[in-house]
Amino acid sequence: MKKSMLFVTLAVVVCLLAGCSLIVSILKTEFITSQSSPDNLYSVSLYQVGDPEWPFGDVKAKLVLSDSKSNVIDAVDFELANDGGDVKAGNIIEVVWLENHVEIRMREFDTIMEYTYILEYNK
Repeated sequence: MKKSMLFVTLAVVVCLLAGCSLIVSILKTEFITSQSSPDNLYSVSLYQVGDPEWPFGDVKAKLVLSDSKSNVIDAVDFELANDGGDVKAGNIIEVVWLENHVEIRMREFDTIMEYTYILEYNK
């Protein structure tokens, strides 16, 4: 009886620890890189959200446009097919600062796919 109770208790503890680890992995947001506008009034930052899907899946990412006081103005969530790898600064091809918005050209590793994300200054 004591052995079965110990086994059940151990199983519950293992399940709780695995669940907590999964939640932390899903909610983890890691800063990758940031670029400022020429006038230093805005910056756009790239983040990885969670871990890549195993074994060769997509990775969730986020672009955040902030003002000089670190107030978030605009943001976009997206996924990259990075062949199971992490988001890297090299995923950004170009950042173009225009009058009303910033355009961020991104690419996926090992593919020819490119995407342009637009974040607006005055949302």
